Amino acid sequence: MRKIYVALSMAACTGFGYQAYAQPASVVLIPNSGTQLLFPSITSAYAAIPASPSQNYTIEILPTYNGTDASEVYPIQLTDKGLTAGGPTITIRPAAGNNGETIQRVTPAAGAVIQFNGADNVILDGRPGGVPSSTANYLTVNDPTIGNNASRNIELLNSANNNTIQFINSIAAEATATAGSRNIFVAGTTSTPNNNNTIQNNVVTGGLRGVQDFGTSDALANSGTRVLNNLVRNFGAIGIFAGSGQQNMVIQGNTISLDNFNVVTTAVSGISQQSTNATNNSTISDNTISMTTSSTSVNSFSGISNSASGTNNLFRNTITALSIPTNPAATSNFIVGISLGTATGGSVATFNVSKNKLSGLSSTGAANIRGMSIFPLGGSTLNIDNNFVAVTSDNASATAVFGILLGNTTGANYTTNLYFNSIRLGGSSSTTGVSAYGIFKADANTSSVFNMMNNISVVDRDNATGMYWSNTTGTISADHNNFHGSGFAASFAAAIQTSSTTLNGYSNANLAAYKTAIAPQEQNTTFSPVTFVSNTDLHLAPPSTTDPTLKGVPVTGITTDIDDNPRPATAPTKGADEPGGPVPVQLFTFTGAAKGTYNQLQWATASESNNAGFQLQRSTDGVDFRPLGFVPSKSDNGNSAVTLNYSFDDMKPFSASSYYRLKQVDKDGRFTYSNIVTIKGKGVTTVSISNLYPNPVKDNFNVVIGTAKSGNLSVVVTDAAGKNVLQRNVSVKEGDNIIPFNSASLQPGVYMIRVVHQGTLETSQVQFVK
Repeated sequence: MRKIYVALSMAACTGFGYQAYAQPASVVLIPNSGTQLLFPSITSAYAAIPASPSQNYTIEILPTYNGTDASEVYPIQLTDKGLTAGGPTITIRPAAGNNGETIQRVTPAAGAVIQFNGADNVILDGRPGGVPSSTANYLTVNDPTIGNNASRNIELLNSANNNTIQFINSIAAEATATAGSRNIFVAGTTSTPNNNNTIQNNVVTGGLRGVQDFGTSDALANSGTRVLNNLVRNFGAIGIFAGSGQQNMVIQGNTISLDNFNVVTTAVSGISQQSTNATNNSTISDNTISMTTSSTSVNSFSGISNSASGTNNLFRNTITALSIPTNPAATSNFIVGISLGTATGGSVATFNVSKNKLSGLSSTGAANIRGMSIFPLGGSTLNIDNNFVAVTSDNASATAVFGILLGNTTGANYTTNLYFNSIRLGGSSSTTGVSAYGIFKADANTSSVFNMMNNISVVDRDNATGMYWSNTTGTISADHNNFHGSGFAASFAAAIQTSSTTLNGYSNANLAAYKTAIAPQEQNTTFSPVTFVSNTDLHLAPPSTTDPTLKGVPVTGITTDIDDNPRPATAPTKGADEPGGPVPVQLFTFTGAAKGTYNQLQWATASESNNAGFQLQRSTDGVDFRPLGFVPSKSDNGNSAVTLNYSFDDMKPFSASSYYRLKQVDKDGRFTYSNIVTIKGKGVTTVSISNLYPNPVKDNFNVVIGTAKSGNLSVVVTDAAGKNVLQRNVSVKEGDNIIPFNSASLQPGVYMIRVVHQGTLETSQVQFVK
């Protein structure tokens, strides 16, 4: 259907209560059927949508739009149109070809840039034309207000329901120690909650809190917020915050990163969940957290902090790094992978913690380091199974190191079910007498219940013990575990230790004495040595894969291991890994460095199983990755039990930063991704084409254009005779831009692609073949 644009006259604008604007015809309102109308702002186009519409509407932002123009009134208000769940939708997005559009206030001020004020069924989509694109082309919403606690980039309030915010570059100011902007905020209101909103596939940078859901009260709790597959980075305090006054939140598939970001707050969490609603049922799953900072103001650093009421599910999260230098002014510093407790005003909780992988907890200063730290409210239940907890960095100045700490709060009787976990502690203390504990039972409440079965706890750290019984208070059922220590100091050679006078300092040679002292518990527990794939990868390696002493007993309800491989019905293996099933390739290292004009990537595998090889992927922003090359496995038929080394040279890296990751592909088509490696470029000083791929091309290809500043330019394709056969006018941002091209109309042959900038044909050009 042919599009018909009708420009509004001044009379028509006056009829809607508008004034003359500086940027007329920069936004088009497109009904599902009917006449399309041009408007000078998003606000005016949205206002023109009738109440209780019977059809879908799309508001498209044209290249003539200037988000900083006075034509747009801030906050951009998206108000109630009388829409209900399952009804028509209103989509707001850049028009096709309007790449890198920005919405930003002219003058920084408190308040929101875009506000869903009672809006329902609105989709804010940052992709030009609503089709897949590079993140460099996404719509940017930018709040440059520095340190203003009342600032929000995008805010939902006053019964804003069933909305979606997706594919947005949401940029907020860096936070100060006492205040800072909320980047994307599902707010609390005094009369109605905000329910069933989705925040997905965005790049969220800056703000005191990256994504926040914080309702007014339990009676008005926001419900059903979904935060999915976002990159959240360089925040001031919390990456994703599920505060009080909300419930039933899903936080899934996000990447949370502090890339040595100099935060200025004292407490930092990747994800924090604090619901006080007793009916809460939340899920935090499949997230990847890597946080490092050079800041010495931080004294509390946690990957996931969950102190919510109700039912809390923490599944398959991966923490690869938590690293701080510690705060010398603080009396104590804590680094915690997963912290479980109860928020002020909260109630009894159930925590289901399964199939998480924790490693990379480290500090160069004096810190108390805990893989899991547990201090729940009385009456709570903790189901902790099939987790890897590896605290193996040197941490020479640590004040204490714990794998799993079951804390003691007077009167807080709680139930712990600790099954099939693998724990490893390593490193060497520089301070005499500083201790480390694989599992530490500090809970001394008389009505507490402690069930511990089929766990492996290995300590290779000096002054360490695999299991520390601070007490034997409460109802206990502990058996079929395996504790071992291989790096104990002579004065502290204990696989198991208790604080009582009758149970003290049992070494690997004194298993019989330990069983006698702890009877009737632990009569089938072993002190066998254990071989893992690496210090941080706690999959079992030979000879432990076939060690009969590592066979445990079935536990009702636990039928799979950390990789979802089935557990045998009669004799499952202790720890989180069940040998014999498909095991992912164990990546030992993945690093990269600039080598003059090219970037070199290197990686090594500790073991491989069914491995076809590695697809190296590259990105301009750490989110939108594209294939760069494939390196086949060096192993024999895809299987290896020895270290194998690989490398790849990127001969045409991006002018700005290049982000790399590995996609490891099994022979059966399954795949996993590595961590992300960032290599900074030399910067962009001119307009240039730095890459074109794939080459030869078929029907589509991408061209990478680097520029020193934002602006508009033309990309021209010429044939062998010098005739123009394709041309695109594009908007570019400072740095590298990935511009997609459709070449279906081109005949087979050799072509040249050039850039025209400010009327001048740039010297940079690239040849390609179709």
